[in-house]
Amino acid sequence: MTPVLRSALACFLALGASLPCAQAISGGSALAALREVSAQPYAATGRIVEMKGRRAAPVPVEWEITLADPSARGGVRVVTVANARITSENTPLHGFTGVPNLPAIDTAKVSIDARPLFQAVQAETEAGRIGFHWLDYTLRTDPATGSPVWSVDLYDHLSQPVASLEVSASTGSLLHPVEFAPGVKPVSEGSRFGGAVGQASENVGGALREAGQSLLRGIGDIQEFLFGERSIGHRSEN
Repeated sequence: MTPVLRSALACFLALGASLPCAQAISGGSALAALREVSAQPYAATGRIVEMKGRRAAPVPVEWEITLADPSARGGVRVVTVANARITSENTPLHGFTGVPNLPAIDTAKVSIDARPLFQAVQAETEAGRIGFHWLDYTLRTDPATGSPVWSVDLYDHLSQPVASLEVSASTGSLLHPVEFAPGVKPVSEGSRFGGAVGQASENVGGALREAGQSLLRGIGDIQEFLFGERSIGHRSEN
């Protein structure tokens, strides 16, 4: 089951608790995720050095925050946050060898959240006639300036890289212009460029419809088993 579909199912469950579906679908605010991790006891000795949001359209399902943490085994702690709530923590031993050498992110300097970041990216891609379907966000500190920087990678519907750019996490200004991936060119005049917002609506709407149909089929199956007939949902296929 894909993360989007899992989130769609979570949305249906959340309805009973009066939580907004949009909140269940996205990972929420990047700034809130940083604040939540910064408030944890291990943040007193550990340093937040990186935050990632994968397959965003335009907001990822979750945020992954990495700390250089001397109290963790291997010196690294990886925390996953969705809607300002920690959903998982782990202390990997492999695959993070460079983390202790990364400069800390000064979270007080981070003021550009995911949605205004996406708006900045969308403006650049429209100006450059760049089509894309989803994005990867990475927040790190520029070692040369000490300032936090959003690096954004754009992908097409086949998960192939399209372009990349860098945006100041403090001001939202463009730091590094759009750079096309090898072999990628601007789309032709009259074609659809930009992306993610419409694509996200289509993906989320489709996931919700699919989840809803599955839920109705399940209820109908129970009806048919208990009462011999069903009044809701198509019969499940074997």
